[in-house]
Amino acid sequence: MTYKNIFSFEPSELHVAEEIAKLSKNYEVFFPVKDVGVDLIVSKNLSDGHRQVITIQVKASRMFEDSVETGLSTFWIKLDPKKLEVFSKKVDYYIFVFYKTIYEKDSIPHFEREYIVIPTKDLIKKSKNKKGWKKGWLNYYFVLYPNGDIMELRDVNKKNLENEKKKEWRNYSKYRNAFDLL
Repeated sequence: MTYKNIFSFEPSELHVAEEIAKLSKNYEVFFPVKDVGVDLIVSKNLSDGHRQVITIQVKASRMFEDSVETGLSTFWIKLDPKKLEVFSKKVDYYIFVFYKTIYEKDSIPHFEREYIVIPTKDLIKKSKNKKGWKKGWLNYYFVLYPNGDIMELRDVNKKNLENEKKKEWRNYSKYRNAFDLL
């Protein structure tokens, strides 16, 4: 039986918990002690007096500056497709945390956070289009565009970029910072 070290939380899990707590007083966030594939448990107080329990898996990535789209922020997430399917029975949402490096003149670089908040069933549906679904690993390269779009562009090159960006399964824009989905 594996237990989390409750004295050293993952920073990304704490950042997600903080964002959820900001939503309203109707949300309470808990951290499981036992590692069962769920990073956060959220209790949402409903208007009828009942509670809804929401389970979340959190993954994080730093920014990579090398991308098929020159000059744009890219983030890499790697998932095991077998675990994604197994955890789909117990994880309601995946939240990806992106740490975007901001460089300002005469200042120390700092981070801004971006999030993808996606229901597990939607993530699985999109992921079944990826090369790694049947075997191996699922590698996601998320590119953030200045207009607010987020595209997943793994296995895309400059020749097929425009055609690939038209595929709906590559577009994650509606999940960007979408904590209202919880």
